[in-house]
Amino acid sequence: MLHNKQTVPIPEHRIPSAIQAVEMYEQQGVLTHWPKFGNDPLEGNMDLLSQRLYQFHQQLPSFDVIFHAAVNNNQSLFRNALTTFCDITFQLSP
Repeated sequence: MLHNKQTVPIPEHRIPSAIQAVEMYEQQGVLTHWPKFGNDPLEGNMDLLSQRLYQFHQQLPSFDVIFHAAVNNNQSLFRNALTTFCDITFQLSP
C-alpha cells in the first residue's frame, strides 16, 4: 500500500456485518440458501463436538493458513483439513 498508493485500508464501519451482508444479498435476490446436506453424527453431543474440535486443532491449528492457501490456488491444505475433520468425526462417532 505504501509503495504503490493504489490501495488504502477500509474503515471497519464501512464493512457490513455477516447479518447485514446476508440481508443485502437477499434484497438483491442473489443469495442462494442450500438445503442441509447430510447429518453430523456428533450433533447434540457437546463432549464429542468439543473433542473433535480439539483434535482437529491439534493437527491443523489455524484456519488462516488453510484459507490463505485456498485463495492462493492451493487446494491441497483445504482437502487435507476436510479429510482430517471427517476422519476425526468417524473415529468419535458412537
